[in-house]
Amino acid sequence: MSLSDKKNIKNISINFGPQHPAAHGVLRLILEMDGEVIERADPHIGLLHRGDNDKILSYAAQYPELLEIQSSELSYNTPICIAIENKSYDLTVKLAKLNPGSLSENCGGYSDNNAVTNLIIWQENLDFAYELAKINKATVNSRILYYFIKHEDISDEKIVEFAKLNPPALDEDANFQDKPIVNAMKDGKTELADKLIEVLDEYQNSHTEHLDL
Repeated sequence: MSLSDKKNIKNISINFGPQHPAAHGVLRLILEMDGEVIERADPHIGLLHRGDNDKILSYAAQYPELLEIQSSELSYNTPICIAIENKSYDLTVKLAKLNPGSLSENCGGYSDNNAVTNLIIWQENLDFAYELAKINKATVNSRILYYFIKHEDISDEKIVEFAKLNPPALDEDANFQDKPIVNAMKDGKTELADKLIEVLDEYQNSHTEHLDL
């Protein structure tokens, strides 16, 4: 090897430590190697993970001392969050009710029989789902992620408001489900629905024959 070739030789740099370049709180060394000789060692310690919820809670006054649990896994966060203020019962009710509430807008899809009543009922159910979203925003500070469990204060007024929304809706649903036409259409038997539409058409025609339409 000539002297001119030696001038172009450069040391290589390798990572000594975790494969993840930014492993949280773990020492990583960037070693500059000349063959097998370490010429230089540059130490790096990865920063602790700061997720979106940490940033959100940084601006909140509730439980600022519990920010560090947000950096752990869900299996660790969930029992801590549920244990705070014994609110597991409130979370259970909320988790059980949010799913049918958010899906209630589909009620008008299967029962379309050329009437506008179902569309009106569907819109009311959609508004109910929006109300659930508003209450969820006030209780767990989460508007879109309905099922995310975190530690926050619960507004008693919002819980009472949520409870008032349910009894009338349950009564209406019970009356609606008992109708023969609804049961027939849910079972895939549309003969009853077709017969009803036929009878309604005949009734309408018999009462509009004298009208000049």
